[in-house]
Amino acid sequence: MSSIGDQLNLARRKFKQFGLLRFAIRAPRAAIRHATSLIWRQRYRFYRTATLTYEGTEVTAVVNSPWDLERIKGRLETFPLDSFHEADIGTSDVYYEIGANIGLNSLIMAASLDCSSITVVAFEPDLANILTLSKNVSLNGLENVLIVPIGLSDASGVTKFFLDSESPRSGQGGHSMEYIPSVHRAATHIPVMTLDHAIAQFKLESPTLVSLDVEGHEENVLIGMKETLKKRTIRMLIVEIDETYDPNQSTIPSLLAEFDYELVNYATLDHMARPHCLAKFEPKATDPRGATP
Repeated sequence: MSSIGDQLNLARRKFKQFGLLRFAIRAPRAAIRHATSLIWRQRYRFYRTATLTYEGTEVTAVVNSPWDLERIKGRLETFPLDSFHEADIGTSDVYYEIGANIGLNSLIMAASLDCSSITVVAFEPDLANILTLSKNVSLNGLENVLIVPIGLSDASGVTKFFLDSESPRSGQGGHSMEYIPSVHRAATHIPVMTLDHAIAQFKLESPTLVSLDVEGHEENVLIGMKETLKKRTIRMLIVEIDETYDPNQSTIPSLLAEFDYELVNYATLDHMARPHCLAKFEPKATDPRGATP
């Protein structure tokens, strides 16, 4: 008859054998998952550039990171482009992309607008994105694009810029002047200006088409462009609104209503980690006497 000690040792051996068996079963699955993730992360290395086509317009973009490739191959948010093209882009239009990232919208719009003068202005404060954006503009031979390497806000100066990685790569889109604990991992400082100040300082043409996507800092940017909004040269404004799928639940529609801009359409972004929507604003129609109906 075995002692209690022998029984415990036998139980330990069987438990160890079971653990090894379980590991032998699970290890290949884990290895496959890891290899699949690694391949996805590293597949961008097979590309130097990639082609993006929108409504017959083809542009080429540099691939420097997995996020670049993801944007080019499937994460292009077409709502701004669809809205602008439905409004019949003309040779007199000037497009501002505020929060340009690697500039895919800017590239497509630049190919559609007048090439004899600066008709696209791309604002982007992140260095990795600026470098890729610059290469993209050069690669496509676009001479009508101006890159402004600053952030926009409600005051000019220097501010903290929160990064979603300690080693940011181009194409990453979570950087913001608004701190989000679940997203941001590091911070730096960047120069910022109001849009009104930037237009005056750099003697820019007033925009007629604007897309604004700055990860939760949109209201500050709008406050910093009040003089531009008063001129009503902008005939369409696309604003990404954070933390909601319904723009009416934010304060942005009421802010823009002060300048006679109204919400005319919006799209939800279900693929985002946090609730987001893209809202389209246009100037309210006026009657012949100049009064808003």
